[in-house]
Amino acid sequence: MIVHEVWIGLCMSILIRETHNEHAIYHPSNDFELIAIEPGGSVFDPQINTIDPIPSVVILSDDAGHAGDAPDDDAGSWLRSWSQSGWEQFDHAFRDARERIQSQESKLVIRPSNSGMLSDAVCTLNWCTRGGGQDASLLLDPIGWIVPSMMRDLEDHLDRIVELCQEMIAQQRVWGILFRSIAWNEDRSGLESAALGSGDADSEMILSKLRQLLGSGAYIIAIDPSDIPRIQPAASIEP
Repeated sequence: MIVHEVWIGLCMSILIRETHNEHAIYHPSNDFELIAIEPGGSVFDPQINTIDPIPSVVILSDDAGHAGDAPDDDAGSWLRSWSQSGWEQFDHAFRDARERIQSQESKLVIRPSNSGMLSDAVCTLNWCTRGGGQDASLLLDPIGWIVPSMMRDLEDHLDRIVELCQEMIAQQRVWGILFRSIAWNEDRSGLESAALGSGDADSEMILSKLRQLLGSGAYIIAIDPSDIPRIQPAASIEP
């Protein structure tokens, strides 16, 4: 199955994201020049050996692989990852992945997530300004830091997340920002991505928060072409 996403630059240059066989490629809407690829791996497992050619940007997640054979194993994995040695391992993996990708004359971009080492905006800001990621480039997904327990006070959480994203932008650490909404999965046990015009959150509220990040010079990303006009500063969520 092929999934399309649309990337919008500051000057409305558009890149299309196509996902196939756990890989994602990014190219302009009017041709198939390969601009970026997200091979499905993390900084711990870059999975770039089979990419040919490697484009100018490679996007990797920060996932440390916390799933264990039992809840106690999983909890233990999280605790170890947050230790000093855990951060040292993450920093080493980041540097190693960056060197491997730079050797191919490409740029590494890290995509933080709530299931990875950079599991919230606070630790992401600390890592990229005072920690081992001071020369990192980030693809930020503000909604991706939201977990089910935060849905009750989503607006307050987004206020703080956007504020921290603005600090990362000011530090010139941000390559792209994902604009999307959020929805409960079928059994309401977790959250999944949704277009700005849908989902289970107040779309106008989400837009009002995320629009504060426009004009940053970073790529603006929409997960559905119908979201493109909605992202405009004066636009409404209503069709």
